[in-house]
Amino acid sequence: VTENAPEHVTKGILKEVLKGDVGMVLHMGGISYAEGRGYTWEQWGKLVEPITERVPYMVTVGNHEYDHLPTVGFSLTKPPAANGVEYELLEAHFAPKLDSFKESIRAEIADLTGEWAFMCSFPRAEDAGDIRKKIEGRFVLLSAEGCRADTKARNVELLGAKGLVLEAVKDQDLYQLQKSTLAFSHKYTVNIPTILINREDGEDLRVWLKDHSIVEASMGSSLSLQKNDPSLTAKELSLDSSGFHPTWGDFGDDSKGECGVPFAQRFHMPSGGNGNFWYSFDYGSIKFVVISTEHDFRRGSRQYKWIRRTLRAADRRATPWLVVSMHRSIYGRDYDNVQQKVMNHLQHHLEPMFYHYRVNLVLSGHEHRYLRTAPVYMDLNKQTRGKQAPSYAVVATGGAKLQYRARDGVHHHFYCVGGANPMKRCGPCNSYACRDDDKCCDYHLNDEGFGENRQCGFCEHINATGPGPYMSRTSPAGPRDSHSWGWVRSMHSSFGFAKVTALSSKHLKVEWIRSFHVWHDPVVDKNGRNIHPPRHKGELGCEENCDAHGLPDGEVVDSVVLTRHDD
Repeated sequence: VTENAPEHVTKGILKEVLKGDVGMVLHMGGISYAEGRGYTWEQWGKLVEPITERVPYMVTVGNHEYDHLPTVGFSLTKPPAANGVEYELLEAHFAPKLDSFKESIRAEIADLTGEWAFMCSFPRAEDAGDIRKKIEGRFVLLSAEGCRADTKARNVELLGAKGLVLEAVKDQDLYQLQKSTLAFSHKYTVNIPTILINREDGEDLRVWLKDHSIVEASMGSSLSLQKNDPSLTAKELSLDSSGFHPTWGDFGDDSKGECGVPFAQRFHMPSGGNGNFWYSFDYGSIKFVVISTEHDFRRGSRQYKWIRRTLRAADRRATPWLVVSMHRSIYGRDYDNVQQKVMNHLQHHLEPMFYHYRVNLVLSGHEHRYLRTAPVYMDLNKQTRGKQAPSYAVVATGGAKLQYRARDGVHHHFYCVGGANPMKRCGPCNSYACRDDDKCCDYHLNDEGFGENRQCGFCEHINATGPGPYMSRTSPAGPRDSHSWGWVRSMHSSFGFAKVTALSSKHLKVEWIRSFHVWHDPVVDKNGRNIHPPRHKGELGCEENCDAHGLPDGEVVDSVVLTRHDD
């Protein structure tokens, strides 16, 4: 979280509430970022209390409130340095049971080398005694390679070890080991702490542990904790309590053991769906449908069927506006390939339904920036073609570290330009603008059936900001205005909030109000994390409506009025 940003954003929202301009607040996931720390929930609650005591505060579940894997996690952090940004971090993932953690974590570390550096099998009887003398009552440092983590932990536990430290080679190995080795099931029951570190952080592990006077523990998701998941039915819990983990996604252990429990207990949303996880409500002339991107949203799932029933039952005479809230967005500018795959699946399963039932606006978070699209469907700007489609607004600017780099190569889809099937969606081509070798766009042949005079269709990449590179000599479509094709309409990387106002049954106003402007120079702490120094009055040119620090307070940076066509 960027220092002071949550306070600035909360202050800005409260200002709108006190003016009487806001009657309800909707938070699109990433609520407190407590990740298992109860006191952080309390701090967040104190921060928003002036708002919640005045207007309803509606919430959407996100990955940091719900996602869980069948492991237990710890984050071990040194107290912050005086400047508030430098600190050391060890990522740790523990087996299901933790006994005497504070005492055992400071135990002496024993190295096992040679043929026993992996401990993938129990040692021979003639070796077991010597190994036991070396590791009994101590933490054992082993390579993470070779076999399952719980196999290693079981073997050293049987030899009297007090704990196990697994050393991965690099960050990617750490991530993969968490996802695959420790993720979905435990072959053995392990009763000792099993810490997963990477080699860079672990080089000076002994000194670090010896000097570590304060340990901040953040619980992760054990097999037993997952049984408390309030969003799953008894049948679902009996079949698999580990949550939604498709192979194409990044649904990991982001809640660090919360498994949706604090989210379910601290808020009380309308009934009729699945508790706080998906529900709907009417507010004035707007019907809000709040869904979970952290649960199975695919066709045929319990949630998908509920969304379809709810959208279909919407009374557009009583509530002419239909707004969906979801944590992850279908449209964004993320440069993470895994995130892109999640977007693609959200698009495949949910976007046709949003389009069919004439959803007007989709609000989301997750990608830490503000982004608004034109009315868009299947990557194509519908506004310039005079057709109704949902607009999307990503509003994830409440305080977490911002994303400010973006790429055009999102939504890797291609469309016919010219030819017999203009704007038909194709598969990938070999280049951004290419000949349609797969006949997606249908070649036109002459009367004799030969192709010398054929009018070809071309399969062309369409992305957030317009068409792919124009091939002037070969494309039949001619030059195109990228603004007419691309769907991005506004994008900002500062802190703020969105305000949605139903002006009438035909017009809906969407504004993004900036609360805290920051630099985006490549300023990092010693661990390589980006930090956001604020812009000051002289540098920003803030002359009116400024806060005490000379920062813009309540500046409307983006504003659009959506028009609803007749049903």
